[in-house]
Amino acid sequence: MAPVLDGDYRDGIDVRVDGDRVFLVDDDEEAIFKEYGTSTTPAHAAVTDAARSRGKYSGWKPRSRR
Repeated sequence: MAPVLDGDYRDGIDVRVDGDRVFLVDDDEEAIFKEYGTSTTPAHAAVTDAARSRGKYSGWKPRSRR
């Protein structure tokens, strides 16, 4: 679901587990803008949508998609 131009967004994503808690970690400096959008670009919200569809999600909400 995530857009792929050069693969940095996709390849920067990693999952870390600490007991019964699971964390998504992203090394791409621009991932937050791709996920949540900016004032001039839409949110893709691929990771947020995946988290919502598979369980409890309590994080940020992306800007509305146009």
